[in-house]
Amino acid sequence: YSMYEELCKCRELLEKFGGHPMAAGLSLPEENVDKFREKINACANLTEDDLIPKIKIDIPMPAAYADAGLIREFAVLEPFGKANIKPQFADKNLSITKAFVVGKNQNVLRLNLVTAAGEAVSAVYFGDIEAFKAYYAEKYGSAEVEKAFRGQINKLRIMIVYYPEINEYNGVESVQVIIRNYQ
Repeated sequence: YSMYEELCKCRELLEKFGGHPMAAGLSLPEENVDKFREKINACANLTEDDLIPKIKIDIPMPAAYADAGLIREFAVLEPFGKANIKPQFADKNLSITKAFVVGKNQNVLRLNLVTAAGEAVSAVYFGDIEAFKAYYAEKYGSAEVEKAFRGQINKLRIMIVYYPEINEYNGVESVQVIIRNYQ
């Protein structure tokens, strides 16, 4: 989808515009806003699939494989940034044995996960906790989500896109995975 090409199709409604396939800017008279909205939507041949974000991973890797040695080896890939993105891994069919909210502002979700082989994995999610709860409530029911947040046996399963890191807290190092996306 090229934003600029789509704006070209509506140029008669615009005072000025510019951009490229990934971004664009425009000015238009207020009386053209509704006409522009209608035309740009009619011209856009996007499907529902086009609106679903695509998540790219570097390799599927069981989260339990991430140990301190492997994480330290990733240091040769640094520095990470826009041109050198931190590697992303994926694991699936993990059980959520406990979920709890932590942090000064109660805005971090910590998960205790277990692999199908019974290996424990510590995970952290910095995203929207309420959306996380709502997603799993819709998928498994609110009662199952509440069980997870009470540390009780539950049916919650998660597939994650993550990167591993070493967490240091009070002088103690531990391996944890940072969840970037989940399903």
